[in-house]
Amino acid sequence: EKLRFVCLLNAAQCLLKLKRPAEAKIECDTVLKDDESNQRGYQRRSLAFLDLSQTSSARRDLEALVRLCAEGGEVQVSSKDVARLEMAVQRAEAKQLAADKNLYG
Repeated sequence: EKLRFVCLLNAAQCLLKLKRPAEAKIECDTVLKDDESNQRGYQRRSLAFLDLSQTSSARRDLEALVRLCAEGGEVQVSSKDVARLEMAVQRAEAKQLAADKNLYG
């Protein structure tokens, strides 16, 4: 089972690099359905959500990832990668806020 998750998440990473975030999200969903504590699944799905301009979903997955990292256990995602993701989500949120402000005045 663990090998299957690794393969699915590697496929998700490839799909993200190919700019196919909807397909990457599906791979991550499959992993997270069976393993709700998979840090890499939340990280990659958050990136997919960002590419899909679904900022609130990206934030939700980032928060789940941070919570899992704080609980300890097996480290799947480095603190540096978590920090990079946090910055990407913050940039997307700021961009969305600016767009909303321009739209609604």
